[in-house]
Amino acid sequence: MKRNTRQMKITMNGKRMGGVMLLEVVLAIAVFAFGMLALVQLQGNLTRSSADANTRTVATNIAEEIVERIRGYQHVTADPDNDLVDYLELVGDSQDTIVRRGGLDGNAGGGIDYAVTMTIKDFWYDPATDAFKNTDATDPPTPPDGLEHLAYADFKMLEVNVAWSPNPDFYVDDDDGGHTANLGADGSAVYDITIYEVIPSSPPDMGARIAADINAQAEGPVVEYTPGENPDIAALDFDGEKLKESTTPVPDIIRSGDLTETYFEVVSYNHANVFLRREEFITVGCECTLNTGADNGEGGLRPTLWNGIEYSEAEFVAKPFGESANNQQSVFCDICCRDHHDGGSGSADTSELERQVYDPWLYSNAAADHEHFTRSKKGVISTAGDGDVYLEACRMIRKDGFFLVAQDFNQQGFHGIPENYMDNVAEVGEYSVYVTEAVADFYGPAGQADLKQPGDASIAARFTNPVDGASIEYIPASAGSETYTSLPTPLGSETQQLRARGIYLDYMTIEVSDRIDACADSDEATLCEIPNFTTKLEIYPFFEVQLTKLATWTEFPLNMPVDVTSEAIQSNNGHSRGRADRQVSGVGPTKGQFAIHKGNVGIAATDPIRTIDPQAAVLLDMNIETVAGDPMGFDGFTITGDILSGVGGVRAADAEISFNEAQCGRTPTGFKCIVANLASGPTLTVSNYFKTNKALYACSDVLSESSSSDSSTTFNLPVGLELPTADIVIEDTPCVAN
Repeated sequence: MKRNTRQMKITMNGKRMGGVMLLEVVLAIAVFAFGMLALVQLQGNLTRSSADANTRTVATNIAEEIVERIRGYQHVTADPDNDLVDYLELVGDSQDTIVRRGGLDGNAGGGIDYAVTMTIKDFWYDPATDAFKNTDATDPPTPPDGLEHLAYADFKMLEVNVAWSPNPDFYVDDDDGGHTANLGADGSAVYDITIYEVIPSSPPDMGARIAADINAQAEGPVVEYTPGENPDIAALDFDGEKLKESTTPVPDIIRSGDLTETYFEVVSYNHANVFLRREEFITVGCECTLNTGADNGEGGLRPTLWNGIEYSEAEFVAKPFGESANNQQSVFCDICCRDHHDGGSGSADTSELERQVYDPWLYSNAAADHEHFTRSKKGVISTAGDGDVYLEACRMIRKDGFFLVAQDFNQQGFHGIPENYMDNVAEVGEYSVYVTEAVADFYGPAGQADLKQPGDASIAARFTNPVDGASIEYIPASAGSETYTSLPTPLGSETQQLRARGIYLDYMTIEVSDRIDACADSDEATLCEIPNFTTKLEIYPFFEVQLTKLATWTEFPLNMPVDVTSEAIQSNNGHSRGRADRQVSGVGPTKGQFAIHKGNVGIAATDPIRTIDPQAAVLLDMNIETVAGDPMGFDGFTITGDILSGVGGVRAADAEISFNEAQCGRTPTGFKCIVANLASGPTLTVSNYFKTNKALYACSDVLSESSSSDSSTTFNLPVGLELPTADIVIEDTPCVAN
């Protein structure tokens, strides 16, 4: 019994241990349910992550498509003959648009709307600071201060932002033709990506041109050039092979406070209008502080020279140097002041004169620096010493994207031209022959050996415009350059825009001369290093420049019967110079007179920079015939004087004059007045001199002051009395009574 009972208990206990309680079942179901919920959440997160990644990929693709479309421009300047966006048309800010992706039928049937915003900025390289300046892209482009001479930006920075939202309230409102994105109106997140891209100013098809041109490595890609229009731009023809011209009707002038810059470029091309070479020049006037020592390796670069193929940058040497005297000047004054000094380490070898001196015709000592000059409070020029502020003018040439200081300009020819000369191709060709023959005569058949001094060329020119058309006549240089014209003109106009043009020649180095001789000598043709050489003229370093708005103009008799304008120089050439106006009932002959400094000072249109200057301006005549009769000038006494500046950054050349009871005109450095014998209270007013945050005064030790105000002073002119030179000085302290 006992054994059976025990066995029964064991069996019953075994059945109880193998069963499952209800609580355990519920717990198992709960665990399973939570696991499934976790899997569902994980799957949802994976799905959302995948969708988000896909959305971001689509947004990125949209941005990249826009960037690539913009990068594919074909022209730098706007081309009206195509519908493509060109480089200069890449302008504006916050350009909004909506792109829908994922729908079955365009903008309907689902999908996601992406809001695209583009921002474009222009970037300009500033060589003075070795950094980039930027502005918002505008049409037309607006360069930063100091870089106004640059036509367009070096590159554009494109910022493309693509935004989207999972919110169903995201919509497009195009009732008024525009697009509006309601991103996250209920507080949900807005997602976006931004791509930045540099758009260079070189079209991408340039690479294709190079690849397609079998001679590309030797000759470069073919670039078309559109010649300028005469009479303002004269194409100089080199033996029917190639041409050369200044590309601007007149050099671009920038004037603002202490800032003065003049820019022009010269392009060489062939008769198929294929671009060959561009030379860019900037001339600046500066105030510098002199440092006569060159300790610790300080100094500057030697002159940048033309070697027959390109302008070659010289080495940096220890020599005297200067620093820009203030930060209101051109950005190029830093390197102008530093480099425009002769001599330097290793300069004892005078055979290297041409490589070490900025004006080889003026300074013959390669071992010493040329003199620099300062200006006193009374405007008197004297030799500058260490630490003094001195005056400087530099010619800059662009080399590999940077402007460097080149040897000085040297004017070889200067002449006046009537308005209607070079109106047709035949006259341009005639003028081209004159210029090229004068240049060839200057350098001579043997190049360096026959090099003449400035002003020694034997060929000059006289221009006329009889009723049957203008013409040119060659005359000996010793006879002077004269021009004959008339008012009224052959077309009956009482006004004529006279023109002044100049020929500038560089000092041709021995290296250039040897290269030209090797190319011109058929026996040494294999030694010619100049690509596609055809004529010496294309290698000679010379330039023909329109100088009308840089030259000073006057006339004699003064103002009657003809008045010739000579307004103060303004930026963007907003001034009139050389316009001859026949006065009412004006009869008799007039001599229009014009002048310009022969060196850097003339191109920069600033004040003289040294005491005795062999390149100073020479007044030339332009004979203007009016209706026959005796000239209607004034009978009286003549008063002349210089207008000087004793204030840094203030140019006496910019001062203007007006008059009463007298006849007055500007001269290259001052003024000239004729006071009538019976004049009553004649006066001369000097104006247009100013400096920010500084009071200025025009003073004279000879003329008495009648009245004055900001930037204007009126002087009394004596009657019936010949005066010694009556100079007027612009000062920054009140005048001392004379």
